[in-house]
Amino acid sequence: MELIYSDIYDSNNVLTYSGKRYFITYIDDFSIYFYIYLTNSKSELFYKFKFFKAEVENQLERKIKNL
Repeated sequence: MELIYSDIYDSNNVLTYSGKRYFITYIDDFSIYFYIYLTNSKSELFYKFKFFKAEVENQLERKIKNL
């Protein structure tokens, strides 16, 4: 959890079955483990990050140092 890469992607107006248009990725540089979150809009990015941060820090008992 020393270095996390993140990006948000647009699915080119192709919606998922649940109606999501964007997806956000978080990739750990050391382990190459990644998380993907589907969203309806880019404005949900901060809320998804807060969810990701809480989930990862709870599971691994380590803090994220760089994003």
